[in-house]
Amino acid sequence: MSWNFTGLETLLISATSVFVGAVGMLLSACNRYVTKKECQLKHENEDNIYKSLKNDFTTFKEELKESQREVKKNQEGQSKMLRAIILYLDIPDEKKQEILNS
Repeated sequence: MSWNFTGLETLLISATSVFVGAVGMLLSACNRYVTKKECQLKHENEDNIYKSLKNDFTTFKEELKESQREVKKNQEGQSKMLRAIILYLDIPDEKKQEILNS
């Protein structure tokens, strides 16, 4: 069985195929791309998130530095107390000097 089409039938089949293919591509492309307004909104949202994270990180760094200062201050106080305690321990003076000078 062989298919014999006239020129007009071949033209209509080809035109219909091209039209269906073009419509299919447009429909699939519309789902993948965003409009300029949507793109701008997404960028604004990302900028806001970035600024928020930057502020949170800056605050965290400041809190961490303050915490480190407090720890250092406490360690210095403890070190002074330990040095004062060593002076009153019942150990030889040479050993006290060795501990205090190290």
